[in-house]
Amino acid sequence: MIRKQRETPIHLLQIEALHRRLAPHHSKKNAIEEELYKYQAGLKGEQSLDYFLDPFNSDQYSVLHDIRLPLNGQHFQMDSIIIAPAFILILEVKNLSGTLHFDLEYNQLIRSIQGKEEVFPDPILQVARQEQFLAEWLKQQAFPDIPIYSLILVANPNSKIEVSGGTREQRLKILHLAKVPYVLSELLQKGSPSKLSDKQCEALIKQLISQHTSYTPNILSYFKLHPNELLTGIHCAYCNALPMRKVYGGWLCAYCNYHSRTPFVDALTDYRLLINESITNKELRRFLGVPTRNIANKILRQLTLKRNGITKGTSYSLERIGLK
Repeated sequence: MIRKQRETPIHLLQIEALHRRLAPHHSKKNAIEEELYKYQAGLKGEQSLDYFLDPFNSDQYSVLHDIRLPLNGQHFQMDSIIIAPAFILILEVKNLSGTLHFDLEYNQLIRSIQGKEEVFPDPILQVARQEQFLAEWLKQQAFPDIPIYSLILVANPNSKIEVSGGTREQRLKILHLAKVPYVLSELLQKGSPSKLSDKQCEALIKQLISQHTSYTPNILSYFKLHPNELLTGIHCAYCNALPMRKVYGGWLCAYCNYHSRTPFVDALTDYRLLINESITNKELRRFLGVPTRNIANKILRQLTLKRNGITKGTSYSLERIGLK
């Protein structure tokens, strides 16, 4: 059964918000669009895994999606892991089209499509590190030694897989996503002795979930952008025009006449993703394009945000805004 569902990564939500908040002519718009496409394709590939796992969900194993764990002051991330009493299986999904040449001798993945070649880091090395890090994490958490396996799953069924070099064991790790149920069935039918009791499996799953930490980078620093470069105002949820204006009883889009009482929730979610997890009255007025302090106060009261301070510099937590 699935014990941890896959969520939309915070980093992807940040890139989507940044894409919304940059003018079409901005010099970094194209680079951000490319990054957005890459992350959306990656998420779509990971989600396609669920289709092949769902029919095989049983009491024999548990599935945890998108696990990022702390280890020795750093973090390591795994797309999905399967926990069974006799083994742990790490699944790394690659959603790439074209011809994929896994060069295990020179440790690189070369994608050929439409006459162009693009080189990616070696996924075999990636999953080898994940196996090593997970083994060390398990040791630090005082869990028994247990075999850890890994697979590299190509999500696009039309992609051609080529492999050169490496060992037979390494080559067998690379396969189209549709084959994962059969590999999983083989592992379950091996009859290997259990390394973890039911109680230990449950404790491990709870520990993995409790120690998971989402990746939340400073997205503006990542792209070398300043908050002043962001578009301000409230987007229309219907036509995406900017900005909506305050009218009696709510907010109105001047382009399509769409009316809403709380369109500022999405705008404040953008602020939380891109700038800060707290906001002052002054910052709210500037980012949302609110004309008066009283209207800003009304928004803050309507949202019942946690308040920090009682002076002019009072800030309000955006922790409960969006993303839930």
